[in-house]
Amino acid sequence: MNEHIIQNPHQIYDFIDTTVNKILSDLDKKSENEAVQGSKERVLKIVSSFKNQTLDNAISELKKNSEWDKLVIAFYGETNAGKSTLIEALRIYLGENVKIKNISKFNELKQKFSGLSVAKTRQIQENKEVCEMIELADGAIIGDGRPDFTRKSTSYEFDDFILIDLPGIEGSEEKVIGEILESVKRAHAVFYVTSSVTPPQKGEDNKKGTIEKIKEHLSDQSEVYVLFNKRINSHHQIKENLLNEGEQKSLLVIDEKMREIIGDSYASHKVVSAKIAFLGVAECLLEGSKAAQDRAKFLDKFDRNELIKRSNLDEFGLFLQNELAENAQKKIKKSNFYKANNILKQLIDILKDILCNNILPLKEMLAREYQDAKNNINTAFLSLKND
Repeated sequence: MNEHIIQNPHQIYDFIDTTVNKILSDLDKKSENEAVQGSKERVLKIVSSFKNQTLDNAISELKKNSEWDKLVIAFYGETNAGKSTLIEALRIYLGENVKIKNISKFNELKQKFSGLSVAKTRQIQENKEVCEMIELADGAIIGDGRPDFTRKSTSYEFDDFILIDLPGIEGSEEKVIGEILESVKRAHAVFYVTSSVTPPQKGEDNKKGTIEKIKEHLSDQSEVYVLFNKRINSHHQIKENLLNEGEQKSLLVIDEKMREIIGDSYASHKVVSAKIAFLGVAECLLEGSKAAQDRAKFLDKFDRNELIKRSNLDEFGLFLQNELAENAQKKIKKSNFYKANNILKQLIDILKDILCNNILPLKEMLAREYQDAKNNINTAFLSLKND
């Protein structure tokens, strides 16, 4: 069996580690040539430093966060961009297992407390069942406008994939950066959710902008999409086409900018209206709540199926189930190998630098010494011959 062929994809991390250890072992072998030995010691120090300071930790994190069995899709983006709203709509629309149970339990409790207004319901929150009903209501995971409502990454498991709702990349980001990075490392595909058709901007005054954050957070991803959340707050804004001509052109500019930032890892953009999608599918709402009132206003003008269609939820749901989930194993392998490959690229860059600064100069020096020795031998031989 060829030792360089990986029989199981999971072995990629051990393969990298074994390869680097083999390099270190070869470098540790002593040479009788003083110059060669000095060069080997310098190279050994550089490679050992990379292994101890970067490689070991990177491989450990990849092993810890890598998912091989089910496609993981992360929703990443600005605070209050609509990530949680869309995920809640997808949970209801696609029938996430936990959500199905929550709906059943909510309806059971709602019958028990029917007729209570949202204000009255909240007044009796000391009742455990009332508290449970509030927590089970559709939209309970949606932010309330505060910049840091979502502090923890939350996973929602469907039959064919896992969706992760990440904290926003704005607000008190230092409090949630660990959550963001760990979840992004676990993901095989990432949707950068934004409610703006303005391309990502650079930071100012030594503060990271969205461009710098995307580069830092998503550079190891093999498949990234922009997901534009079209904000609609009135039924008058709902048109036959979700996007107007100006928004369509702006999204093409965003496509170009994203390719500049992360290269071939960028796939394309998708479009939804998260709020309309949620109002179209939500059923378990507290009587008199803002969500219930908003839903009633929209349903007065459009039926449920029309809201789902106009919001693009049906098309986006099919994209997740068909194009992404049907190629899950291929995407999982590609994503995990891509992340491992980025570690190898760092090592290759170091080895290239070593080649230029250590090996080639040594080779040239040894070549000169060889030529000098050859010339001396030839001179001595000619001298002996003449004598």
